[in-house]
Amino acid sequence: LWAERPASLLASAGANGTVADKAEIRAESRRFAYLAGGRWLPLVLALAGCLIFVVQTWQPVMQSWLLSVQAMSAPSPMAQQRLLADASRSDPLNRKLALQAAQFETALAESASEPGGFSEHARAALAALVDVMAAETAGPTAPKVAGQACLDLAAAAAKFNLPTADYLENAEGFYSLALKRYPSSTELMVQYAVTAALAGDWEIAAANAEAAFQLSQRIPHTDKKLESQVVCLPLVLPGFDKNSASAVASGSKLRPAEPLANWLRKQGNKQAK
Repeated sequence: LWAERPASLLASAGANGTVADKAEIRAESRRFAYLAGGRWLPLVLALAGCLIFVVQTWQPVMQSWLLSVQAMSAPSPMAQQRLLADASRSDPLNRKLALQAAQFETALAESASEPGGFSEHARAALAALVDVMAAETAGPTAPKVAGQACLDLAAAAAKFNLPTADYLENAEGFYSLALKRYPSSTELMVQYAVTAALAGDWEIAAANAEAAFQLSQRIPHTDKKLESQVVCLPLVLPGFDKNSASAVASGSKLRPAEPLANWLRKQGNKQAK
């Protein structure tokens, strides 16, 4: 049938070879394409879409969820960490899960009983935190969480008399990003200032402490003012007050923000000079 059809169309051409009825040829071509397989195209596209959904979305999410559930009942912290890391790798778009895995690695580093064990977990934790924050899909509060994790790593390193500069530098960068996302947060301003002071960037510390003080004067809401905020300070800040070392030794991480801001406004300018 299809072999005879073109001949019948050519027979309708004129003496000069032009087709007499172009409309008929176009209609016949469309009908031929449909009957030759075009009618299956919607079904093929639907099946392809389902396959893509299963492979790229459903399967990674389900596998990641199952591994996370297994991690909750794992027999040891190391087993939990391995399962959380596997869950994070199974669903690379889930940055929240990757951040949780990094936090767990940080906790393992903090609980290490010797420098070698700390260094192993600390390196893994820091690499995971940097990886999470490099992704554009990191949540809005992720920089603050990552900054505190780096401060915790620095405090743990200090207990073993190990260098803290790398952890403090990353903490400063993370808190800087957090402040860019929430520029009207007096808490983050002071936290950034404290972290910068710990890292030796006194000019940045003084500027942000002053900005927090000025903003607090203008804010009408009491719960947003400096006197209502606390910041994380797990390390000794030399010269701040005589209770700083004892607070750190007791395991206390949170300190009132207002005294720190007032001290950094003055001390920061002196150190910067």
